[in-house]
Amino acid sequence: MSQHDAYAEQRAYQHEKLCTAVRGLMPARPPSQDLAIAMHEAQRAFGHAPPPPGAEDAWQTLQTLMSTTGSWQEQACCLTDHEVHMFLSALWDLYEATTRAAYAR
Repeated sequence: MSQHDAYAEQRAYQHEKLCTAVRGLMPARPPSQDLAIAMHEAQRAFGHAPPPPGAEDAWQTLQTLMSTTGSWQEQACCLTDHEVHMFLSALWDLYEATTRAAYAR
């Protein structure tokens, strides 16, 4: 597999995980459960590969907000309203950068 193909495959995977994270925020469950799902999916997407160019700050913000101990559910329950806003804004920025990278040709 060429380096370009590997890069494209990684970006497609990250895009898929972020779509799941964003979809998980749709109101059907308690908000903290939605945030826990989004945290889990974001970690899966970028836990082993760096974010695309331009998304480093957003990923750093998410990592900071997700750096406490405990389950994703426990972490989500502990976020203040301001931290939830920061999380959602950073997740959106990461989503946009990943989408651009995944579909840029």
